[in-house]
Amino acid sequence: MTRDDALIKLEGITKVFYIDEVETHALSGIHLEIKKGEYVSIAGPSGCGRSTPKTARR
Repeated sequence: MTRDDALIKLEGITKVFYIDEVETHALSGIHLEIKKGEYVSIAGPSGCGRSTPKTARR
């Protein structure tokens, strides 16, 4: 058995926005693992969805 040393682990994350009758899939089946000692940055222009993973649910 191996030890899972992830500090942050996301599995199968999805985010769907519903505006009127339009369904927009911002995230679909996202997996992310951040281990001790790793540095992570999410970069991009304004409005590109950098904060979307923080509000997503499994």
